[in-house]
Amino acid sequence: MQLRRIRIKEAYVRDWLKTGTYGIMHLLVAMAVAFAISGSWRVALGIGIVEPLVQTLFYSLHERLWGRMKRRSAPARGLPPVRLVPRQNPPGRSPHPCVNCP
Repeated sequence: MQLRRIRIKEAYVRDWLKTGTYGIMHLLVAMAVAFAISGSWRVALGIGIVEPLVQTLFYSLHERLWGRMKRRSAPARGLPPVRLVPRQNPPGRSPHPCVNCP
């Protein structure tokens, strides 16, 4: 039980570190693009700070949502995974639905 708590805490810290480094990268890219378009460091700094902060918040929420979906997947509930099997035609029926329709 204790090992599980440690792993959960490590995963939590890793997720926040991942989010932080993504935010820094996004900040630099947004500032570079804003400067290339506007030619002004003031405009680039304004856009470069606001947009990545909002984007980083939504990235974190997105990651949590996907994590929650993963935990709720069918194998986690003990259900067998979904298998797609080709449809079998009844005897005497053509494999193509438009041929020999009753």
